[in-house]
Amino acid sequence: MQVPVDIWTGGTFARSVPVAVQVVVTGRAWVARRDVRAQQRLDDDTLELRDAELAGLPAAPLSGDVTTAGLRLRRPLLAGQVLTASHVEAEPLVTRGQRVRLRSRSGAISLETSAEALQDGEQGQQVLVRVPAAAEPVSAWVTGMNQVELKP
Repeated sequence: MQVPVDIWTGGTFARSVPVAVQVVVTGRAWVARRDVRAQQRLDDDTLELRDAELAGLPAAPLSGDVTTAGLRLRRPLLAGQVLTASHVEAEPLVTRGQRVRLRSRSGAISLETSAEALQDGEQGQQVLVRVPAAAEPVSAWVTGMNQVELKP
């Protein structure tokens, strides 16, 4: 970038001169070790903490003192790219394609089986799940991490 610099001599303005300036800002930040696709969970294999160029980023970088546990990517991250706040979101309790524990209760009877989540979901949200022996997906409510429940 260029910055105009005014030159004064003996208290009198002489002229303005454009001066090229390059701003370099470095700091510790999370950087992608490899290309990472959207919706992927962040872990030690995907990120490393290192000194990186921070000037010109579209959003604030996640600093090294911020843990990435429980976060996933909102959009893809390329190898060598600095992780910013706009890249991440909290990982839902139930993630599409994940195996979940499906419970059904009726009075004193409680049944439990494994199912595949067909949607992401947070606590109390209704999601579709596929039970291996069922012809159609069923709707269940998210009750915890990797847990859903059928309600009458």
